[in-house]
Amino acid sequence: MLNLDALEKLLGSDDAPIRLNGALCINLRHKERACAKCVACPTDAITITGTRVEFDANKCVACGLCAAVCPTNAFTTQQTDGAILDAFGDAAPIEFACKRASGTRAPNVAGVMTLTCLARMSPDLLTALGAEHARVWLNDAPCAACPIGARTHPQIVAMVDAATHLLAAWNRGDALKRYTESETELIETRALQRAGDAEISRREMFSFFKSNLGRAAGLVVAASLGDATKSNASAPVNTMERARARLGAPTSEYVASARFATLEVAAYCTACGLCAKICPSKAIEFRSKEGYFVLGFEPPKCIGVECSLCKMICPAHAITLSPGATREDVNARDQKVLRAGSLTVCVKCFTPFATEPGESFCPACRAIEANAKTLANELFKKRIERISE
Repeated sequence: MLNLDALEKLLGSDDAPIRLNGALCINLRHKERACAKCVACPTDAITITGTRVEFDANKCVACGLCAAVCPTNAFTTQQTDGAILDAFGDAAPIEFACKRASGTRAPNVAGVMTLTCLARMSPDLLTALGAEHARVWLNDAPCAACPIGARTHPQIVAMVDAATHLLAAWNRGDALKRYTESETELIETRALQRAGDAEISRREMFSFFKSNLGRAAGLVVAASLGDATKSNASAPVNTMERARARLGAPTSEYVASARFATLEVAAYCTACGLCAKICPSKAIEFRSKEGYFVLGFEPPKCIGVECSLCKMICPAHAITLSPGATREDVNARDQKVLRAGSLTVCVKCFTPFATEPGESFCPACRAIEANAKTLANELFKKRIERISE
């Protein structure tokens, strides 16, 4: 018999299953960005006030939806993408299910991994799994009876659809299957054959033990009950980069997915470099030396049009951003030059800038001068009106 007191003490020492790094929130980079993806939280544990994200750990049930939808990884879970991807060693069919699932009905499944909730699986993670396995089943059948299912299941469907649409560019659009849309392909229920279950929160694990002691010992890996302070040792992984490495070049000429973006910069770019400074994924790089500049772009690093910070911040409105990318951009290994040229030093503030020949003032100084002239003209008109009276 397991010692519940000792187990509760051990499991109770764990950190929160979901962690928030508010400094990574995309809203902090631009006041008008107003991203609200994380407020899809099914227990309303996340709220946004202005540009500040607030997280109530007491309401959190560790479903992981916030981590799956956040474009800048401000939310992280104990179930890292790397740990999930590394749990299966070959391309055989696999399955993912929540802890409520008691068996599998998917054909030829080599192993099943249980997650706190399928909402944890982001489109990037699903794409990487679809790239590495012949078939990836998602047992979303328990969602119908789940207390949070009404809010999480539509999100699960949307993320699977997004990954499926993306995988279709590599002729892998049939890699992902949900139970609730594939009833005719399912077979008789079999016992779960668990394969490297991703780590769940210790608080959840204790609740599971307490309600089901009879079979707990047979389902939990011994290592999960080791050092209570031991963190997940899986190294961080760039999930989409891993997927691209496995998939190779797309079979279609153009990948029509919002996950990628086509970025173009007009000739009237002033080389201020703000787009590079604000880019959360470092997909844009600005370099200058000895009177010349280069604005480079790595398309695979871009997190897509759902970001658009570069376009929003550009003071010259020189950036055009559209969803989707060419085969070459999606499979690019080198940086793409968006704009390059010589720099002129502003005679007023001494800031280097790119402009047409003959211009001596940088855009900021020109704007200040224009505003000053406008104000002077308004004051002059008012003075004339007073004299006329």
